[in-house]
Amino acid sequence: PIPNTVVKLSEPMIVPTSAKVGIAGFYNNNKARLQKCNRAFFYGQSRKTVSKNSVQQLSSIVLALRPQLRWIGQIGIFRLGLDYQNSPSTLMGLYRITMFRSLRWLFVFLFTCVAGARADEPVASSAKQKHKVIENSIGMKLVLIPAGEFVMGNSESPDELALAYPEYSRERLTEIKDEYPAHRVRITKPFYFGRHEVTVGQFRKYLESSGAVPESISDQTGGYGYNPAYDPKKSKRGDAFEGRDPKYSWQSTGFPQGDDHPVLNVTWNDANQMCKWLSQREDKTYRLPTEAEWEYVCRAGTQTRYHIGPDPESLTQVANVFDVDSKANWPQWKQYALAKKDGFAFTAPVGSFAPNAFGVYDMHGNAWEWCSDWHGDTYYAESPSNDPTGPKEGSVRVRRGGSWHTWSFYARSSYRNWNDESTRYTLVGMRIVCEATP
Repeated sequence: PIPNTVVKLSEPMIVPTSAKVGIAGFYNNNKARLQKCNRAFFYGQSRKTVSKNSVQQLSSIVLALRPQLRWIGQIGIFRLGLDYQNSPSTLMGLYRITMFRSLRWLFVFLFTCVAGARADEPVASSAKQKHKVIENSIGMKLVLIPAGEFVMGNSESPDELALAYPEYSRERLTEIKDEYPAHRVRITKPFYFGRHEVTVGQFRKYLESSGAVPESISDQTGGYGYNPAYDPKKSKRGDAFEGRDPKYSWQSTGFPQGDDHPVLNVTWNDANQMCKWLSQREDKTYRLPTEAEWEYVCRAGTQTRYHIGPDPESLTQVANVFDVDSKANWPQWKQYALAKKDGFAFTAPVGSFAPNAFGVYDMHGNAWEWCSDWHGDTYYAESPSNDPTGPKEGSVRVRRGGSWHTWSFYARSSYRNWNDESTRYTLVGMRIVCEATP
């Protein structure tokens, strides 16, 4: 059960844009749950019940935005008493919310902030909201992301994660120390972020126009790919995919890919070189996203495990990850497959699923995405608040988001992975950023 939480807000100040983004995004993603709570408390139905997920999201957004929740001034002290109540109607039970002082203020606060955010300026409040989109010289569409702030990293304990991912060993749940501590980050400037992952067709245009040769071909060692006859147990590394092998590259992954699928088997060096070429071609600054920018866009105003919510099974609505479709080819990992289908056993055409509140697609799954940062296990403890760019030096680069073959635990918004700059893999692609000019 979630413990009683006391939040004291006493100083009248102004909520910055990022807080409005968070509250508005939370409201729109959970409107039905909030309205259910609203009916319960405004009309005296104190014994109404709401789902555990509703309570978790409601309390997490208040706590996460606590330093910024000052817009409506003297709001006093309120307490959420969360009383666990078993119920035969659901496996997880229900939480009953009991208000000790004025919970009504909480809803006044949430709805007022949402209204203020909408009236003041465009924010990431809904996937249906229009966001400025530009298209570059090779057909890439990029979405303008506003400046703002968010809580980066993971605030859940291994015990909390174990409840959501019971099939995972304790070791897997405790080896993610680089996700801690959760810390507040400010993105101080707007920027353009790829609406989709870079596609096979766009990468081909780049190669044909620039004359560049990807590392998997230039070093003649190839990449990785799917071979149904390949047995991981007979390989030296026990890898899920065959490779390195010259027969695999960005244009050959062992499974069908169209021009609208995410390009794979690209190295960090390949991705960085493409950004440099676009910068010279268009006289703009293209680059890979920083890790902070990536997570800020992925969360899009949310603080849950995924931008759609905390439930791993909800991923099939917004992401192509390891599920029933995928496990048919890898039965040895069937316990990690989602019970639902996303419709794709391998990669999906980009944009096949619903976008997040920023209007960006496939931030979970489909292809891992390179970031510009070096990886540091303890970097979060020393990270600057404004526009962090990662350690000054390192040996491996960060990649984020998960892929079509990624288990749900490793597709969380806060999960960090890494590889060296020359790594090419049948799960790894890229997404780009273009800096916005004043």
